[in-house]
Amino acid sequence: MRAGASAQQALAADIDYMVFYLFAALFAVSLLVALAASAVCWLRFGLKANGTRLWLFVMGCVLFSYLIGLALISHDPYFDDNGVPEFIPWRFRWGWAWIYAGLLQFAVIPCGFGLRAGLRFLGRRKPAGAAE
Repeated sequence: MRAGASAQQALAADIDYMVFYLFAALFAVSLLVALAASAVCWLRFGLKANGTRLWLFVMGCVLFSYLIGLALISHDPYFDDNGVPEFIPWRFRWGWAWIYAGLLQFAVIPCGFGLRAGLRFLGRRKPAGAAE
């Protein structure tokens, strides 16, 4: 019974370790998809096409989520390791920023689309005193 419990604990620790890097992989996939889609739309339809601009906007949002993640990890470069604060050196902050970006892109991309839609709506709206 003891050996089975330790095997389960080891499996749980491995799963926790893999989930930790899931968001970094998700960020990489999102960045590659946005880059590939914008390149394909650019080559097929040109830079002024709506599809190309949309995918470039998505890629900008994904990169902005990375910049936010890098700023967050640079602002507070410590993590709690069983009650002991551990300093994160610069060579590892880039990876931590990828993990944060994978989490943040779920908020940044929808907020970016909402901001884009709002600005486009305000740009198309006629002023209050304009003749119809």
